[in-house]
Amino acid sequence: MSCCYCDDYSVDSDIVRLDHRRQVEMFLSAYKLTQYYDTFINEGFDRLLCLLDITESDLISLNVKRGHRRLLQRAIATAKGIPLSTPILINYGYHYYYYTDSPCNIIPLYQALKCNCTSRPITPRDEFIKVKTASLNGELKKDFYEYAMERWD
Repeated sequence: MSCCYCDDYSVDSDIVRLDHRRQVEMFLSAYKLTQYYDTFINEGFDRLLCLLDITESDLISLNVKRGHRRLLQRAIATAKGIPLSTPILINYGYHYYYYTDSPCNIIPLYQALKCNCTSRPITPRDEFIKVKTASLNGELKKDFYEYAMERWD
């Protein structure tokens, strides 16, 4: 569950890493949420930009208390420049795509598979097995399956 939007592999300096972690620590301490510092660092939210991209589902899986989640989300919204008078839209980490016929719309593979996947239709064999299994009431089912295979194959 690490941050995938702000990884910068060109910088390997320990000093810079400590500076990033210090920013996270200062951000959390400003809102009295330092008890989550170690959790965020261990889970890869070791940069302030990563922490600003955290989702509701991430916070839930990290066992952040509900009130603390709201406080952190308000702090993140304020850091992004959203005024206090604006209600927070909670990002649960799910992506909803709206597509048009434009060639620039690329559907992710998992989304395309989910759209094209239908459940297997119920065949007469399936219905026969369901009815006969219900009528057996604990008798030997092995013979029944052999009979069903002979009849429907």
